Amino acid sequence: MKIYIGPANLANLSYSIEKSFKTVGIMADFIAYSNSLHQFEYGEEKVFRLINNPPFKIFGKNIFYFINQYFLKPIYFSYTLLRYEIFIFIKPSTFFKNNFDLKILKFLGKKIITINAGCADRDLNFDNDPEYVCNTCKDTAKQKGNLCLNLEEKIARAAFFEKYSNYVLGFADNTSYVKDKAKVHRVAIGMPNIIINAENKDFFGKLRISHLPSNPHVKGTYIIEPILNKINNEYDVEIIIKKEKWSREEIINELKMSHILIDSLAGYTFGVLSLEAIQYGCLPLNAYPDWIAKYYEIPPVVKVTGNTLYETLINLINDRQLLKEYAQRSQQAFNKYFTYQAVGEYYKNQLNLK
Repeated sequence: MKIYIGPANLANLSYSIEKSFKTVGIMADFIAYSNSLHQFEYGEEKVFRLINNPPFKIFGKNIFYFINQYFLKPIYFSYTLLRYEIFIFIKPSTFFKNNFDLKILKFLGKKIITINAGCADRDLNFDNDPEYVCNTCKDTAKQKGNLCLNLEEKIARAAFFEKYSNYVLGFADNTSYVKDKAKVHRVAIGMPNIIINAENKDFFGKLRISHLPSNPHVKGTYIIEPILNKINNEYDVEIIIKKEKWSREEIINELKMSHILIDSLAGYTFGVLSLEAIQYGCLPLNAYPDWIAKYYEIPPVVKVTGNTLYETLINLINDRQLLKEYAQRSQQAFNKYFTYQAVGEYYKNQLNLK
Protein backbone atom coordinates (compact mmCIF):
# COMPACT_ATOMS: atom_id res chain seq x y z
CA MET A 1 0.00 0.00 0.00
CA LYS A 2 1.55 3.28 -1.13
CA ILE A 3 0.29 6.79 -0.42
CA TYR A 4 0.62 9.92 -2.53
CA ILE A 5 0.52 13.26 -0.68
CA GLY A 6 0.34 16.60 -2.46
CA PRO A 7 0.59 18.62 -4.55
CA ALA A 8 -0.04 21.45 -2.07
CA ASN A 9 1.75 22.12 1.20
CA LEU A 10 0.30 24.19 4.04
CA ALA A 11 2.54 25.01 7.02
CA ASN A 12 4.63 22.02 5.92
CA LEU A 13 1.70 19.70 6.69
CA SER A 14 2.22 17.46 3.64
CA TYR A 15 5.86 16.81 4.51
CA SER A 16 4.88 16.22 8.13
CA ILE A 17 2.38 13.54 7.15
CA GLU A 18 4.89 11.86 4.84
CA LYS A 19 7.46 11.65 7.64
CA SER A 20 4.87 10.40 10.12
CA PHE A 21 3.76 7.58 7.81
CA LYS A 22 7.32 6.52 7.05
CA THR A 23 8.19 6.48 10.75
CA VAL A 24 5.61 3.72 11.31
CA GLY A 25 6.55 1.76 8.19
CA ILE A 26 3.94 3.05 5.72
CA MET A 27 5.20 3.96 2.24
CA ALA A 28 4.27 7.57 1.43
CA ASP A 29 5.56 10.28 -0.90
CA PHE A 30 4.89 14.00 -0.78
CA ILE A 31 5.49 15.32 -4.31
CA ALA A 32 4.73 18.92 -5.26
CA TYR A 33 4.45 20.57 -8.68
CA SER A 34 7.01 23.34 -8.65
CA ASN A 35 10.75 23.50 -8.15
CA SER A 36 10.49 26.49 -5.82
CA LEU A 37 10.86 26.41 -2.06
CA HIS A 38 7.87 26.60 0.25
CA GLN A 39 7.02 30.19 1.15
CA PHE A 40 8.17 29.65 4.74
CA GLU A 41 11.44 28.05 3.63
CA TYR A 42 10.84 24.62 5.12
CA GLY A 43 13.44 23.24 2.75
CA GLU A 44 13.76 21.18 -0.40
CA GLU A 45 10.87 19.01 -1.45
CA LYS A 46 10.34 16.31 -4.07
CA VAL A 47 8.74 17.77 -7.19
CA PHE A 48 7.28 16.62 -10.47
CA ARG A 49 9.64 17.91 -13.15
CA LEU A 50 10.51 16.05 -16.31
CA ILE A 51 12.47 19.08 -17.40
CA ASN A 52 14.53 21.47 -15.33
CA ASN A 53 17.71 23.56 -15.40
CA PRO A 54 16.47 26.17 -17.92
CA PRO A 55 18.91 27.86 -20.30
CA PHE A 56 17.67 31.22 -19.00
CA LYS A 57 15.13 32.72 -16.61
CA ILE A 58 12.41 35.31 -17.09
CA PHE A 59 12.23 37.89 -14.30
CA GLY A 60 14.20 35.43 -12.16
CA LYS A 61 11.67 32.63 -12.66
CA ASN A 62 12.37 29.18 -14.05
CA ILE A 63 10.56 29.15 -17.39
CA PHE A 64 10.08 25.39 -17.13
CA TYR A 65 7.97 25.87 -14.00
CA PHE A 66 4.99 26.85 -16.14
CA ILE A 67 5.43 23.85 -18.44
CA ASN A 68 5.53 21.51 -15.44
CA GLN A 69 2.61 23.29 -13.80
CA TYR A 70 0.24 23.51 -16.75
CA PHE A 71 1.21 21.12 -19.57
CA LEU A 72 2.73 18.00 -18.01
CA LYS A 73 0.14 17.32 -15.32
CA PRO A 74 -1.57 14.48 -17.25
CA ILE A 75 1.76 12.61 -17.36
CA TYR A 76 2.39 13.14 -13.66
CA PHE A 77 -1.17 12.13 -12.81
CA SER A 78 -0.85 8.93 -14.87
CA TYR A 79 2.34 8.10 -13.00
CA THR A 80 0.60 8.39 -9.63
CA LEU A 81 -2.31 6.24 -10.82
CA LEU A 82 0.12 3.41 -11.50
CA ARG A 83 2.13 3.83 -8.30
CA TYR A 84 -0.27 4.77 -5.49
CA GLU A 85 -3.45 3.34 -3.94
CA ILE A 86 -4.23 6.19 -1.53
CA PHE A 87 -4.26 9.90 -2.31
CA ILE A 88 -4.12 12.67 0.28
CA PHE A 89 -4.94 16.22 -0.81
CA ILE A 90 -5.10 19.50 1.08
CA LYS A 91 -8.41 20.86 -0.14
CA PRO A 92 -8.98 22.44 -2.63
CA SER A 93 -5.68 21.53 -4.37
CA THR A 94 -5.61 18.33 -6.42
CA PHE A 95 -3.92 17.54 -9.73
CA PHE A 96 -6.28 19.56 -11.90
CA LYS A 97 -7.77 22.97 -11.32
CA ASN A 98 -11.37 21.79 -11.66
CA ASN A 99 -10.65 18.75 -9.41
CA PHE A 100 -11.82 16.41 -12.17
CA ASP A 101 -9.12 13.97 -11.09
CA LEU A 102 -11.20 13.11 -8.01
CA LYS A 103 -13.82 11.52 -10.26
CA ILE A 104 -11.16 9.46 -12.02
CA LEU A 105 -9.62 8.32 -8.75
CA LYS A 106 -13.01 7.33 -7.37
CA PHE A 107 -13.90 5.44 -10.56
CA LEU A 108 -10.64 3.47 -10.35
CA GLY A 109 -11.29 2.52 -6.74
CA LYS A 110 -8.53 4.63 -5.21
CA LYS A 111 -8.92 5.76 -1.60
CA ILE A 112 -9.13 9.55 -1.25
CA ILE A 113 -8.34 11.48 1.93
CA THR A 114 -8.88 15.23 1.96
CA ILE A 115 -7.51 17.61 4.56
CA ASN A 116 -9.65 20.57 5.51
CA ALA A 117 -7.17 23.05 6.92
CA GLY A 118 -7.06 26.81 7.17
CA CYS A 119 -9.48 29.47 6.07
CA ALA A 120 -10.45 27.72 2.83
CA ASP A 121 -12.66 25.39 4.87
CA ARG A 122 -13.40 27.37 8.01
CA ASP A 123 -17.05 27.95 8.93
CA LEU A 124 -17.57 31.69 9.42
CA ASN A 125 -20.53 31.08 11.73
CA PHE A 126 -19.02 28.23 13.74
CA ASP A 127 -18.41 30.24 16.93
CA ASN A 128 -20.01 33.49 18.12
CA ASP A 129 -17.03 34.28 20.35
CA PRO A 130 -15.86 37.80 19.37
CA GLU A 131 -12.29 36.48 19.18
CA TYR A 132 -13.11 33.54 16.91
CA VAL A 133 -10.79 33.90 13.93
CA CYS A 134 -13.54 34.73 11.45
CA ASN A 135 -14.85 37.45 13.76
CA THR A 136 -11.44 39.10 14.12
CA CYS A 137 -10.02 38.66 10.61
CA LYS A 138 -9.23 41.94 8.85
CA ASP A 139 -7.68 40.44 5.71
CA THR A 140 -10.22 41.22 2.99
CA ALA A 141 -8.09 39.67 0.24
CA LYS A 142 -7.94 36.39 2.17
CA GLN A 143 -11.69 36.53 2.77
CA LYS A 144 -12.35 36.82 -0.95
CA GLY A 145 -9.88 34.11 -1.91
CA ASN A 146 -11.34 31.66 0.63
CA LEU A 147 -14.95 32.26 -0.45
CA CYS A 148 -15.84 33.87 2.86
CA LEU A 149 -17.87 36.38 0.86
CA ASN A 150 -19.68 33.61 -1.05
CA LEU A 151 -20.88 31.06 1.49
CA GLU A 152 -23.11 29.25 -0.98
CA GLU A 153 -20.13 28.38 -3.19
CA LYS A 154 -18.00 27.53 -0.16
CA ILE A 155 -20.58 25.03 1.11
CA ALA A 156 -21.06 23.57 -2.39
CA ARG A 157 -17.34 22.99 -2.76
CA ALA A 158 -17.25 21.25 0.63
CA ALA A 159 -20.06 18.95 -0.53
CA PHE A 160 -18.21 18.15 -3.77
CA PHE A 161 -15.06 17.08 -1.92
CA GLU A 162 -17.04 15.11 0.66
CA LYS A 163 -18.71 13.12 -2.11
CA TYR A 164 -15.39 11.79 -3.38
CA SER A 165 -13.55 11.47 -0.06
CA ASN A 166 -13.29 8.32 2.03
CA TYR A 167 -12.00 10.37 4.96
CA VAL A 168 -11.88 14.06 5.82
CA LEU A 169 -9.19 15.31 8.21
CA GLY A 170 -9.65 18.56 10.09
CA PHE A 171 -10.86 20.28 13.22
CA ALA A 172 -14.48 21.01 14.07
CA ASP A 173 -14.54 24.47 12.51
CA ASN A 174 -13.00 23.15 9.27
CA THR A 175 -15.33 20.19 8.92
CA SER A 176 -18.68 21.58 10.00
CA TYR A 177 -19.91 21.60 6.39
CA VAL A 178 -19.22 17.84 6.09
CA LYS A 179 -22.54 16.04 6.54
CA ASP A 180 -21.24 12.49 7.03
CA LYS A 181 -19.43 12.88 10.36
CA ALA A 182 -18.28 9.25 10.25
CA LYS A 183 -15.76 10.35 7.61
CA VAL A 184 -14.28 13.05 9.85
CA HIS A 185 -11.12 12.65 11.94
CA ARG A 186 -8.86 15.16 13.67
CA VAL A 187 -5.95 16.32 11.56
CA ALA A 188 -2.57 15.80 13.26
CA ILE A 189 0.79 17.45 12.63
CA GLY A 190 3.93 15.37 13.10
CA MET A 191 7.13 17.08 14.26
CA PRO A 192 10.78 16.22 14.95
CA ASN A 193 11.62 15.42 18.56
CA ILE A 194 12.19 17.95 21.36
CA ILE A 195 15.40 19.91 20.75
CA ILE A 196 15.75 21.98 23.95
CA ASN A 197 14.35 20.32 27.05
CA ALA A 198 12.34 22.73 29.21
CA GLU A 199 14.01 21.18 32.24
CA ASN A 200 17.31 22.64 31.04
CA LYS A 201 16.08 26.09 29.97
CA ASP A 202 16.74 29.05 32.24
CA PHE A 203 13.38 30.57 33.15
CA PHE A 204 14.72 32.45 36.18
CA GLY A 205 16.77 35.20 34.51
CA LYS A 206 15.60 38.00 32.25
CA LEU A 207 12.59 36.80 30.27
CA ARG A 208 12.26 37.13 26.51
CA ILE A 209 8.68 37.29 25.22
CA SER A 210 8.03 37.11 21.48
CA HIS A 211 5.18 37.53 19.03
CA LEU A 212 6.07 36.35 15.51
CA PRO A 213 2.91 36.55 13.38
CA SER A 214 2.91 35.15 9.86
CA ASN A 215 -0.15 37.30 9.18
CA PRO A 216 -0.87 40.03 11.79
CA HIS A 217 -4.37 40.51 10.36
CA VAL A 218 -5.52 37.09 11.54
CA LYS A 219 -3.41 36.57 14.68
CA GLY A 220 -4.88 39.30 16.88
CA THR A 221 -1.68 41.37 16.73
CA TYR A 222 -3.65 44.61 17.16
CA ILE A 223 -4.60 43.33 20.64
CA ILE A 224 -1.30 41.65 21.51
CA GLU A 225 1.07 44.49 20.65
CA PRO A 226 -0.36 47.14 23.04
CA ILE A 227 -0.33 44.61 25.88
CA LEU A 228 3.29 43.72 25.22
CA ASN A 229 4.23 47.39 25.09
CA LYS A 230 2.56 47.88 28.46
CA ILE A 231 4.41 44.87 29.92
CA ASN A 232 7.66 46.26 28.54
CA ASN A 233 7.10 49.54 30.38
CA GLU A 234 6.29 47.84 33.67
CA TYR A 235 8.78 44.94 33.84
CA ASP A 236 12.40 44.28 33.00
CA VAL A 237 11.78 41.89 30.11
CA GLU A 238 12.74 41.70 26.45
CA ILE A 239 9.86 42.05 23.98
CA ILE A 240 10.27 40.90 20.39
CA ILE A 241 7.54 41.62 17.82
CA LYS A 242 8.10 40.57 14.21
CA LYS A 243 6.88 43.30 11.88
CA GLU A 244 8.34 42.16 8.56
CA LYS A 245 9.17 38.92 6.81
CA TRP A 246 11.81 36.85 8.59
CA SER A 247 13.86 33.98 7.25
CA ARG A 248 13.29 30.50 8.59
CA GLU A 249 16.63 30.70 10.40
CA GLU A 250 15.62 33.94 12.14
CA ILE A 251 12.36 32.40 13.35
CA ILE A 252 14.10 29.34 14.79
CA ASN A 253 16.83 31.42 16.46
CA GLU A 254 14.20 33.56 18.14
CA LEU A 255 12.35 30.52 19.47
CA LYS A 256 15.62 29.21 20.90
CA MET A 257 16.11 32.45 22.85
CA SER A 258 12.49 33.11 23.82
CA HIS A 259 10.86 31.89 27.02
CA ILE A 260 7.27 32.78 26.08
CA LEU A 261 5.69 32.91 22.63
CA ILE A 262 2.33 34.60 22.12
CA ASP A 263 1.18 32.90 18.95
CA SER A 264 -2.42 33.97 18.32
CA LEU A 265 -5.54 35.23 20.03
CA ALA A 266 -7.79 34.23 17.15
CA GLY A 267 -10.14 31.58 18.51
CA TYR A 268 -9.12 28.47 16.61
CA THR A 269 -6.41 25.83 16.93
CA PHE A 270 -2.79 26.68 17.66
CA GLY A 271 -0.43 26.51 14.71
CA VAL A 272 2.90 24.94 13.80
CA LEU A 273 4.71 27.91 15.33
CA SER A 274 3.40 26.96 18.78
CA LEU A 275 4.66 23.41 18.29
CA GLU A 276 8.05 24.66 17.17
CA ALA A 277 8.21 26.86 20.25
CA ILE A 278 7.61 23.79 22.41
CA GLN A 279 10.46 21.99 20.63
CA TYR A 280 12.82 24.71 21.87
CA GLY A 281 11.53 24.86 25.43
CA CYS A 282 9.53 28.04 24.81
CA LEU A 283 6.04 28.21 26.32
CA PRO A 284 3.31 29.02 23.76
CA LEU A 285 0.32 31.17 24.74
CA ASN A 286 -2.59 30.83 22.35
CA ALA A 287 -6.33 30.83 22.05
CA TYR A 288 -7.60 27.45 23.21
CA PRO A 289 -11.40 27.21 22.86
CA ASP A 290 -13.20 24.29 24.45
CA TRP A 291 -13.86 22.65 21.08
CA ILE A 292 -10.09 22.43 20.54
CA ALA A 293 -9.28 21.45 24.13
CA LYS A 294 -11.52 18.37 23.84
CA TYR A 295 -8.98 16.77 21.51
CA TYR A 296 -6.15 16.73 24.08
CA GLU A 297 -5.95 15.33 27.60
CA ILE A 298 -2.78 17.37 28.20
CA PRO A 299 -2.96 21.03 27.09
CA PRO A 300 -0.19 21.80 24.57
CA VAL A 301 -0.56 25.56 25.11
CA VAL A 302 -1.55 27.97 27.87
CA LYS A 303 -4.95 29.38 27.07
CA VAL A 304 -5.21 33.15 26.69
CA THR A 305 -7.78 35.60 25.37
CA GLY A 306 -7.62 39.31 24.79
CA ASN A 307 -9.04 39.80 28.28
CA THR A 308 -6.66 37.42 30.07
CA LEU A 309 -3.36 37.89 28.22
CA TYR A 310 -2.05 40.75 30.37
CA GLU A 311 -2.87 39.00 33.67
CA THR A 312 -1.44 35.69 32.43
CA LEU A 313 1.84 37.32 31.46
CA ILE A 314 2.14 39.04 34.84
CA ASN A 315 1.51 35.74 36.64
CA LEU A 316 4.20 33.99 34.60
CA ILE A 317 6.69 36.83 35.07
CA ASN A 318 6.17 36.75 38.83
CA ASP A 319 6.03 32.95 39.19
CA ARG A 320 8.94 31.46 37.27
CA GLN A 321 8.42 27.98 38.69
CA LEU A 322 4.89 27.98 37.27
CA LEU A 323 6.29 29.14 33.92
CA LYS A 324 8.75 26.25 33.89
CA GLU A 325 6.07 23.74 34.89
CA TYR A 326 3.82 24.93 32.06
CA ALA A 327 6.70 24.61 29.58
CA GLN A 328 7.31 21.06 30.80
CA ARG A 329 3.62 20.26 30.50
CA SER A 330 3.62 21.49 26.90
CA GLN A 331 6.50 19.17 26.11
CA GLN A 332 4.63 16.26 27.68
CA ALA A 333 1.71 17.01 25.35
CA PHE A 334 4.10 17.32 22.42
CA ASN A 335 5.55 13.87 23.05
CA LYS A 336 2.07 12.38 23.41
CA TYR A 337 0.43 13.93 20.34
CA PHE A 338 2.89 15.53 17.92
CA THR A 339 6.02 13.44 17.32
CA TYR A 340 6.30 11.67 13.96
CA GLN A 341 5.83 8.36 15.76
CA ALA A 342 2.72 9.48 17.64
CA VAL A 343 1.10 11.00 14.56
CA GLY A 344 1.99 8.03 12.39
CA GLU A 345 0.35 5.63 14.84
CA TYR A 346 -2.69 7.90 15.09
CA TYR A 347 -3.25 7.97 11.32
CA LYS A 348 -2.50 4.28 11.01
CA ASN A 349 -5.36 3.51 13.39
CA GLN A 350 -7.85 6.18 12.32
CA LEU A 351 -7.48 5.54 8.58
CA ASN A 352 -7.40 1.73 8.82
CA LEU A 353 -3.90 1.44 7.39
CA LYS A 354 -2.86 -1.57 9.50
